[in-house]
Amino acid sequence: MGSCVGDMVWERPRAIIEVNGFEYHADRNGFFIQSGRTAALQSMGYVVLDVNYRQIADLDQFETMLSVFSDMLGFPLHARTKTFLARREELHRLLMSGFRSRTGA
Repeated sequence: MGSCVGDMVWERPRAIIEVNGFEYHADRNGFFIQSGRTAALQSMGYVVLDVNYRQIADLDQFETMLSVFSDMLGFPLHARTKTFLARREELHRLLMSGFRSRTGA
């Protein structure tokens, strides 16, 4: 393929976070497209980090992924104060309930 668009892209560091959806990547063709895409991006010097819906939907898993990505990319995490955690949980609940209502997930 001549080009592709990453879900979240940083030029410094050269990194991309890809959200892998089951519907798009579940069949044989989707698997080969994704694995070829990852290899192409890596050959261009990008670190490609993958996350899936279940990891985003589960706040504990999502927090773990954020911590890992933060360490790998050198991005500091916001201090986990009581206020921050309450707001983050509320935002996550609102975003995920909106997503579930549109997708039936």
